[in-house]
Amino acid sequence: MFPTPSLLHFTRDDYSRIYEPDADSFLLLDALESKFKKIQERNPFIILEFGSGSGIATTFVAKHFCQSPSLFFAIDMNPHACYSTKRTFQHNHVDDKQCLNLVQCNLADPLIDRLTAKVDLLLFNPPYVPTETANVEEMIDRTFAGGEQGTEVIQRSIEQASRLLSPKGLFYMVALEENDFDMLSELSDQYGLNAEIVLKRRTLIERLLIDIYCTEQTMPKSKERLEDSDSEESKSSNNDNKSTSDEEPSKKSKGKKSNGENEPPAKRAKPNEEDTTVPSTTGPNGERLYEIGKLRFVSVSQFRGKPYVNIREYYDDNGIRKPGRKVWLMKEFICSTIERGVILKCIRDRKRLDCRTIDETRSVNIDFRSHPGYVSVTLGQTHVIAQASCRITKPKESRASEGNIRIHLDMSKIPLINLENWKHQEFVQELNGILEQNIRQSNCVDLESLCINAGELVWSIKIDLTVLNNCGNILDCANIATLCSLYHYRLPEVSVHGSDIRVYSSVERRPRPLRILHFPINVLFAFFIDGRFTLIDPHCDEERFMDGFVSISMNQHKEICGIHMGGKLGLKREQVEHCKKLAFHKVLELTDRIRQVVLDYYKKIEPITHSQPSIVRIDTEEDEEDDDSHTSDNEDVVLIKSDIPPSPIESNISLLQMPEINRLSITEDDSTGALINNDNSTSDNENEDEQDNQ
Repeated sequence: MFPTPSLLHFTRDDYSRIYEPDADSFLLLDALESKFKKIQERNPFIILEFGSGSGIATTFVAKHFCQSPSLFFAIDMNPHACYSTKRTFQHNHVDDKQCLNLVQCNLADPLIDRLTAKVDLLLFNPPYVPTETANVEEMIDRTFAGGEQGTEVIQRSIEQASRLLSPKGLFYMVALEENDFDMLSELSDQYGLNAEIVLKRRTLIERLLIDIYCTEQTMPKSKERLEDSDSEESKSSNNDNKSTSDEEPSKKSKGKKSNGENEPPAKRAKPNEEDTTVPSTTGPNGERLYEIGKLRFVSVSQFRGKPYVNIREYYDDNGIRKPGRKVWLMKEFICSTIERGVILKCIRDRKRLDCRTIDETRSVNIDFRSHPGYVSVTLGQTHVIAQASCRITKPKESRASEGNIRIHLDMSKIPLINLENWKHQEFVQELNGILEQNIRQSNCVDLESLCINAGELVWSIKIDLTVLNNCGNILDCANIATLCSLYHYRLPEVSVHGSDIRVYSSVERRPRPLRILHFPINVLFAFFIDGRFTLIDPHCDEERFMDGFVSISMNQHKEICGIHMGGKLGLKREQVEHCKKLAFHKVLELTDRIRQVVLDYYKKIEPITHSQPSIVRIDTEEDEEDDDSHTSDNEDVVLIKSDIPPSPIESNISLLQMPEINRLSITEDDSTGALINNDNSTSDNENEDEQDNQ
């Protein structure tokens, strides 16, 4: 007997928001345990649960039934239930072995097109209590309100299950005896499902049933009887002179034993009529595939790299003809030999499927939004958005005068993850670690400029990256988005007076940019056919067949900031040097592109005026006589105010880092408009010497 998942992390307040596991929940677990061997033999890969609630059923299956890592979908309309399912997964230490996806929706409405014929195990503890209507306002009441006869939600779930279940899929559902099992069985037959009762249990107030619905296609018995009757008629018509009473039993037995192997094809099917036999074969995933008419087996094809089985027509268990349909295979990483051969042949011919050369990257589009640090970057069709934010924290004891930068990569917005890499979380963590290492260890940002008060307060910068579309090379696109977000972001000004700290708004004082020292840009190279061919910026189709990759991070000064390798491929020194040369040209192009885009953006913004000047001329009484003697030279002396915002490159050097200036005379050249220090007067030099002595 398998132990029930632990629910000790829930409190009474939690059960006021979600459905507390009761007799129906434990009956579902018992039914699953009774069919343990049957489920384990099918080795389910995609498991989906309608109305996950506390997550007890999903966690039970993930803990005891999955021999290998699987993909779980927990669906519920209640956001508290989605969060509770995640907590149950983590509390029972299953999250490190299985991949859980939480979806807040009504049944599987937004996922039907993506999961058609892919779900191997479907669970549902529906709202089965008969009520006046199934549409109730309170979220907790929706867990039991089933409408008239309590079957409104059940009927919808059966319809969606017929589309979601794979050829070897199973659907376990809880129901009441009052829900009319005969009516539900007839409904399941209409949708091509086989229904049976697994367990029955009576409680104090109700009698519960566990129904199982499966889509495993077997040869219908009615069809076998039809074949036997047709063969008997054809044989009796050719043997009119013989006694039918003596020979019919032998013909029947011969027909069953030989199964038509020793008979001519004309006797298996009537001429000018559609063949009623249903031959079968084994598909690529072990499922049975059927043939309808003229001995043509169903075909396995691909659409956009995803394989599917094209079933033209088939029969259910009652002998009813069903229309043809396309069944998408369970595992998306099944790639045909033809597709692999086409891609490798193009690489040998130094060509690519998207008409690029082997050393050509896709176009990069950088779009800055109104909020500082918010940028959208596309690399071909790969789309990543970045958002920078800041907060004041305490520094580390080992680095008391340095701020910190954190990066968080989110790939949950991608519609369906690549099922080839079941370690989805580890894949995201690996990319996140490479990005943080590229920014931190390269020292591209002056962390000391983020210090407010040494040993007490510093700025902490966080970059949130969200992948909206994956068309290959997420690493390079996310790296460009991170650098653009840091270069575009502006920190608010801060003043410290003793223990009082004041953070100024952008209206009071102009925010200052981060001090970017260089741009560590990442360039990815893919290797094929034992490392003999190298491609830059691989596409998603090319990434599936590459033998290994090398990611080189370099700045405009030709300094290597980091090298990361993957795959089981050993490279020579000449190959790495060749990649470094190609990467340097791409780094120069992207560096100039990022600088130019940011400059163009800030030229469009209206300047922010301030009431107080940033640089003020201070004159003393002792210098008035010297100033009078040079009135002709000092007529063009101007007062510099911060009305015109500095360029992003010049503003990287903050005025707070410059030495204190007691007296500054600045003139403006009429011909060039440049600001020039007025060093012609001897009184200025004497005053400077006096100031140095003081």
